Amino acid sequence: MPLMAGLAACAEPLVRFLLTEKWLPCVPYMQLFCLNYAFWPVHTANLNAIKAVGRSDIFLKLEIIKKVLETGILLVTMRYGVMAITLGLLASGFASIVINAWPNRRLLDLPFTRQLLDVLPALLLSLGMAAAIWPVTLLGLPDPVKLLIMVPAGVLVYVGVSALLKLDSFTYVLEIAKRLLRRGKTAEGGETA
Repeated sequence: MPLMAGLAACAEPLVRFLLTEKWLPCVPYMQLFCLNYAFWPVHTANLNAIKAVGRSDIFLKLEIIKKVLETGILLVTMRYGVMAITLGLLASGFASIVINAWPNRRLLDLPFTRQLLDVLPALLLSLGMAAAIWPVTLLGLPDPVKLLIMVPAGVLVYVGVSALLKLDSFTYVLEIAKRLLRRGKTAEGGETA
């Protein structure tokens, strides 16, 4: 979520810097795709949980339901242009979150509301980070300078607030990083001995 929120906030200067001014019309599409893919981990976690408990039959049914829904949305939106198709994709993405989560309320005793509450801190923090760095796009600075300000500032805001609030996901990632560093130091020490 923080990467997608940051990419959405940096979209305009990034596109102008990498692809030039003529590609700026793609920015709204890029931002909508960032919103859609910010929730991709929720999709995959639910589907992987279903596969992990050995219910590939449910997995197949969900995929069929989603493909029928996506095809229907595409058939309705395609006559209204690319933006309508993109918004339709966003709507089907959010519907897919609910569809993928539905079986896990019974299989794992994990209701959809609980899943939403689990991702809410990351979502709110990501949106806050994006809101904090977006005003840099309004400054009259060259795009590379904007990006050099926005990217580190976004990382600092997200990591700083995560550490300050002691978010579970941040603490988990920090512990993994510490273990990897210790393992690396042990391996270095073992090679020299």
